[in-house]
Amino acid sequence: MGLKAKAKRAGRFVLSNLGRPVRVEQTLRGGSELLAGRCVLVTGGTSGIGLATAEACLRAGADVVVTSRSLSRAEEACARLGSHARPALLDLADAEGMAMQVDAAYAAAPRPVDALVNNAGVLKGAPFGRTSVEDFDEVVGANLRGTYFLTQEVARRMVAGGVRGNICFVTSSSAYRPATNAYSCTKWALRGLVEGSAKMLSPNGIVVNAIAPGPTATGMLIEGDAGNVMKPNSPIGRYVTPEEIASMVVTLLSDASRSTVGDTVRMCGGSGVVTFDDADATFEL
Repeated sequence: MGLKAKAKRAGRFVLSNLGRPVRVEQTLRGGSELLAGRCVLVTGGTSGIGLATAEACLRAGADVVVTSRSLSRAEEACARLGSHARPALLDLADAEGMAMQVDAAYAAAPRPVDALVNNAGVLKGAPFGRTSVEDFDEVVGANLRGTYFLTQEVARRMVAGGVRGNICFVTSSSAYRPATNAYSCTKWALRGLVEGSAKMLSPNGIVVNAIAPGPTATGMLIEGDAGNVMKPNSPIGRYVTPEEIASMVVTLLSDASRSTVGDTVRMCGGSGVVTFDDADATFEL
C-alpha cells in the first residue's frame, strides 16, 4: 500500500497511570501536497524524528533523500519508504569531506534539492564536571562542526542555483536551558547559527528556521517498551512524539511559513517553558 493510500494513520501509545492504561492516539492525514514538487534532504533519516520527517515529507508530496552515516541503514529505510525516497551516505564527523558528501547526496536526488532538514546528531557523555575530552569532541564534531559545514555547503548550492529553498534545524529545548553538558552546548550554538544563517540567507529567498523538541519518544531516550511514552514530570504528562515534530517540519518547509524567518518553534510539552523541574542540574564528581 502506497503512502497516499494510507490517508489515515494512527499511532497508539500505552501509558501507565496509577495502574490504569491511558492511550494517546494521533491521526496523521496524507495528501496535503504542501511540499508537492519539492525535494528534501533529511539527515539522520533512518529512525526517530528523522524517519518520521521523511515519511511526513513524502505524504506532503515531496521527494526525499535520506542520509545516514551507514549507507545500508539508509537503503533499508528507503526500501520501506518507497520509490520517492533515495539513500545517501553522509557522516557529520567528516567535515573535511563535506563538499564531496553533499555532491553525492545531490546526485542521488531525483530532482534539485530545495530543502534541508538538519536532524542528525549525537547524544552521549557525562555532564559538566565529568565530561571526557573524547565525548566532548565527538558530540561537538557531529552536532556543531559537521552541521555547520553541511549547512554551508547546501546554502552555497542553493544560492548559486537561485533556489528559493528552506533549511530547518532540529535543535533541542536544551538550547533554552542552562548548558550542563556538551550536547546542550552544541544546541545553544545551533540556536545562534539558525538566527545568523537566516539573516544572511533571507535576501536570497532561503528561509531558515528551527524546531526545538523537548523529551521525545525516540530510541535516544526510551528503552524497553517503546509504546510507553508516559513522562509524569512533563506538563502534558508524556513525551512528545516524532510524528508531532515531523508535522511541524513540513509546515516550516512549506510556503505557509515564508514569513517565519530565523525563528524556533519549541515543541516540548511545556518542559523548559512553563516548568524547569523536569531536568537534573546536580554537579557530581
